[in-house]
Amino acid sequence: MAFIHFSLWLSLIFIRFCPFLETTHKIDRMPNDIICLSEFEDALYKELNNYRIQNGLNPITLSPSLTYIAQVHCRDLSENFPFEDTGCNMHSWSDKGSWTPCCYTNDHKNRDCAINKPKELTSYKSEGYEIAFFSTYNYPDAFSFAKDAIDMWSKSKGHNETILNLGTWKKVTWKACGVGSYGDFTTIWFGTETDDDTNIVKICK
Repeated sequence: MAFIHFSLWLSLIFIRFCPFLETTHKIDRMPNDIICLSEFEDALYKELNNYRIQNGLNPITLSPSLTYIAQVHCRDLSENFPFEDTGCNMHSWSDKGSWTPCCYTNDHKNRDCAINKPKELTSYKSEGYEIAFFSTYNYPDAFSFAKDAIDMWSKSKGHNETILNLGTWKKVTWKACGVGSYGDFTTIWFGTETDDDTNIVKICK
């Protein structure tokens, strides 16, 4: 499920990533003091909920834990994504950080490695489900970026079903979400449990 829109690429599980070593790294939990939203991330979170409200759904609460995961993964992708046809897609994690690295392939064999990242790296007690967006376009402002990302996701059946709890996700209620954007990569993570971390995610100064 890959899309090209000018210089935009979009993927839920189908953009290629590099090979990863099957070794394990662990950190205790996320550092709360660094969790904040950039202007672009704040716009994305607002546009996500605007789209849900337009479709008769409730907004999703912003989670510090899932936001941390989204931001860390975007940075990992930005710094370690080689765009080589290796069979690993954009839900993979490199061996360059304090986490379990894995190559996420289209047959979902390493699915658990990806969806368990919130439990591995934060105090969040449930799995997380990610949608990802890649763009080299130079957006004039945060609103344009957020609108384009949600618009592209809405045109993809799999992404749209994830955002609006349709299809596979029809019986699922998203109780938390996190947003991240770094370099050319953007992700949103969804979770079925509320986040015990009640810290308010503020706008970065």
